[in-house]
Amino acid sequence: METKTKGKKGWLGFYLVGIFLLTVLAFYALIGENSYIAVQDNLDLFMAQFAMLRNEGIFFSHGVAAPFLGGVSRDALPSELSLYTVLFMIFPPFVAYVAGYILKVIIAVVSCRLLFLDMVENDKANTHVQNLATLVGLLYGILNMFPAFGIPFASVPLIVYLLRKVYRNGLGGRGNVI
Repeated sequence: METKTKGKKGWLGFYLVGIFLLTVLAFYALIGENSYIAVQDNLDLFMAQFAMLRNEGIFFSHGVAAPFLGGVSRDALPSELSLYTVLFMIFPPFVAYVAGYILKVIIAVVSCRLLFLDMVENDKANTHVQNLATLVGLLYGILNMFPAFGIPFASVPLIVYLLRKVYRNGLGGRGNVI
C-alpha cells in the first residue's frame, strides 16, 4: 500500500495545531485573568520581577539596585535578552504569559518537525510521517513547565537539528569543517 500522496504535504497536523492554538486563545480570552494557570512554582516570583522591571524602567539598566529583596542588583534578575522577558516588557503580565505559551508551542512544533523530518530522510515525503512530526512537536510544546524557561526548552530540538546539520555538512560548506 502506497502512503505517499501527491499534492498533500501533511497539512492535517498543522490544522490540528491551529485548532489547539485557537482553542487556547479563545479559552484565555473568555476566562481572562480568572484562569487557573497550572505551572511549576515561582510563577508569582517571575511575574513580580518582570512587573517591577517594567514599572521601574530598569529592563536595560545594569549596576543599579532594584527595589526587590532589599535592593538586589538588577544584574541578578532575568536577562533582557530573553524572548520571554521581552514579552513582559511589551505586554501586560497575563497577555505576556499567554503570548509566551503560544510562542513556546509554535517554536516546539517547528523545532520538532525540522528534527523529526531530518531524522527520517527516506520518508520525508510521506504524509503520515509529516503529520506525525507536527503532532510530536505539539505534544512536546504543550508540556507543562516553568514558564520563563519554556521557550528555551522548546527550542532544544532546533539546536539538535542545527548541530546535526553542522556535523553532516561542516561549518565551511559541504564537508569542510573549520
